[in-house]
Amino acid sequence: EEVVVAAVQQNGLAMKYTEEYYANNLQFIKKVIQIDGRALCGACNEFRSDRDIVRLAVQNNATSLQFAVPPLNQDKELLKISKLWNTVNHDDAAGDEDPSSRVVMSTRFSLGTDSSPHATV
Repeated sequence: EEVVVAAVQQNGLAMKYTEEYYANNLQFIKKVIQIDGRALCGACNEFRSDRDIVRLAVQNNATSLQFAVPPLNQDKELLKISKLWNTVNHDDAAGDEDPSSRVVMSTRFSLGTDSSPHATV
């Protein structure tokens, strides 16, 4: 465990090369995403689709949102936390946003067919 933590301290993306045990260990994932949010890349899908875990990762490193499972990678709250949501051009009082507002996130972190219809592939 210490070796993995040391690797994450150097680069959170190192998590994608760890054993499945770490990817499925909730306490360990919480620990490493607080070191580097990009460590979310090595978490299992269950954790990458958990709003609270993704929020922790995005608060630490905005780019970790790319590792969230759809539809969380398009979530308005998480986009705002990551500073990818432009509040100047989006009227919060209008309720649900126009799907075209998802273009910024989809083109930057496109997941192909799983992302919004506005994504570039």
